[in-house]
Amino acid sequence: MPFLALTPGGLAAALDDAAKTNTAIWCGNDILSASDVDAHVERGVRLTRLAYPLTRATREMMIRTLATIERRHPGEPIWVESAGRGYY
Repeated sequence: MPFLALTPGGLAAALDDAAKTNTAIWCGNDILSASDVDAHVERGVRLTRLAYPLTRATREMMIRTLATIERRHPGEPIWVESAGRGYY
């Protein structure tokens, strides 16, 4: 089941967990550089960096992001990091 990280802390926790569970992780381009993604992928982490930031994502952006993840992981529940209030 894929995990959508919204903050650097959430990403760090997901990366720690992914080593044990092979969880697919998604994040915005505002919390991880492309070279950092490459380094994690080389170590076998299933990590996808979106082409856009999610720090101040609108509801519509989040809906589109979740739809993108759903297309790649059909039928799987998507876990979304809770970053406080605001999305729904």
